[in-house]
Parts: sequence; structure tokens; C-alpha cells
Amino acid sequence: MLQKSGVICLIVICVTLLIFMWITRSSLCEVRFRNNQIDVAVIMDYES
Repeated sequence: MLQKSGVICLIVICVTLLIFMWITRSSLCEVRFRNNQIDVAVIMDYES
């Protein structure tokens, strides 16, 4: 039972993050995290 609630909690967190990123950005294909010393870019490339 505890594992099931943990999985549901993880799913809710992931969906919330996706919705937040979709609202604040025009596209989910590029996400950037910047710090003083580190710049991380995640880019999804696809063909349609």
C-alpha cells in the first residue's frame, strides 16, 4: 500500500511539473536550467 501511494505521489509531481512548464513556456521541446556556474539544456528533437 505504501509503494502504491508513493508511485501516485510521483506521478502527480511529474504531471504538475509538465503542466507548469507548458503554461510558462511556449514549447516543451527545450528546457534550460541556469546557475552561476552551470548551464544545463535539455532539447528534444523530433520529426513530424
